Amino acid sequence: MFFRDIIGQDQVKSFLLKQVADDEVPHAQLFAGPEGGGKLALALAFSRYLLCENKGENDACGTCPSCVKVNSLQHPDLHFSFPIISSGKSGQKNVSDLHLPAWRTRLLSSPYFSTEDWKDDLVAENKQLNIAVDEAENILRKLTLAAYGGSYRIIIIWLPEYMNVQTANKLLKQIEEPGPGTVFMMVCHDTEQLLATILSRLQLRKVSLPSEEELSAFLIEKHGVNEERAKEVAHFVDGNVNEAYRLLSSNTSNNEHFEQLMQWMRACYSNDARTLVPMAEKLHKSGRESVKTFLEYVLHFFRQCIVANYGREEMTRLTEEEAKFASKFAPFINHLNVIELTEVIEAAHHDVSRNCYARLVLLHTSFQVHKLLRRAQ
Repeated sequence: MFFRDIIGQDQVKSFLLKQVADDEVPHAQLFAGPEGGGKLALALAFSRYLLCENKGENDACGTCPSCVKVNSLQHPDLHFSFPIISSGKSGQKNVSDLHLPAWRTRLLSSPYFSTEDWKDDLVAENKQLNIAVDEAENILRKLTLAAYGGSYRIIIIWLPEYMNVQTANKLLKQIEEPGPGTVFMMVCHDTEQLLATILSRLQLRKVSLPSEEELSAFLIEKHGVNEERAKEVAHFVDGNVNEAYRLLSSNTSNNEHFEQLMQWMRACYSNDARTLVPMAEKLHKSGRESVKTFLEYVLHFFRQCIVANYGREEMTRLTEEEAKFASKFAPFINHLNVIELTEVIEAAHHDVSRNCYARLVLLHTSFQVHKLLRRAQ
C-alpha cells in the first residue's frame, strides 16, 4: 500500500509526510475512525514510507529492498498484532503469529476489510475476538530484537480496543517509552472502547470516510467502473470502501435490490406466502453474499425512511424512484416498530453470515416483518 493508493485522506497524508520531513515521528500514534475508511491503509503506507530506503517527497519509492519486502508484508522490521480467538489448546500461546498467513492474505487483498471479514477468515462464528496477555509478551519479545534495517521497528496493532486490562498493562511502559526507532501504530474503530490508559499515551489521528466524490472517482479511475454505477455505489455506501467493494462484487445493482425490496415489503405486509416462498428461494440461490448485500440494502432503506419521517427529506440518500416509493412506505416505519425491524434484519444478516440456510432465514424474517409493519398502523 502506497499513499497514492489511498482514497482521499489528503490532509492526513500531508500531516504524516510532514512528520517525517521534520524528523518528528511520534513513537505511538492512533488512527481512529469508522470502519471502511482507510485507517489501516494509512498505517501501512506510512510504515512503507518510514522503512523506504529511497523516499520520495510524497511517497515511498516502491523498488528498494525494503519496499520489496513490504510488498509481501514480510519486512523483518514490520510487525503486526491483531485480535484472534483463543485456541483452547493446552500449552499453545494465543498470539497473532499463528494467523499471519491468513492475515497477510486478507491484507494484501484489501486493507479496507471489516471485523466481520476477519472473523470469517478465523471461522470465529460466535466466539469472541481478543488480544490476550500472550500477545503482549510476544510483542515485548520482538522489541528486544535489533532492527534489521537499522532505522525503524514498527508495530501495527489492529483493533487495540480488543485488549483486556492485563494485556494493556504489560504494554504500557513500552508504549510510553519505547526503544530508539520503535514506532507503535494503532488502528481503532471505536475509541470509546479503548482503555483510557492506552488512549492517553497515543497521538490521535482521526480518519473520516472518503466523500462520495472521492470514492466514485477512485472506482472509475482504479477499477474501471462506469460513472453511473460508481456514483450509485458511492452514494449507497456513504464512503465505506469495503462495502463498495462488496457491492460491486455482488454484481447486483441498487435498482435490482430496490425492485426486490418493493416486492418483498408488499408481500410481507399482505402476508402473501405465494410470493414470499419463491422469493426466498430465488434469493437463496443467488448466494450468501448476495443475500447479505440485499439485507444491508433493506437496512439502508429503513434508515432513510426514518430520516424522511423524523428529519428532513433533503437529507435522505435515495434515488428519485426510491424516494417515490419511500413517500408511501415510510409511514409504516416509525417509533412503534423501527427498533425491532432493525434488529430483525440485523439478526437475519448475522444468521446468513454464519451460513444458516438462507431460504428459511428469509421466510422466518418475512413473517416477523409482517407483524411489525402491521403494528405501525
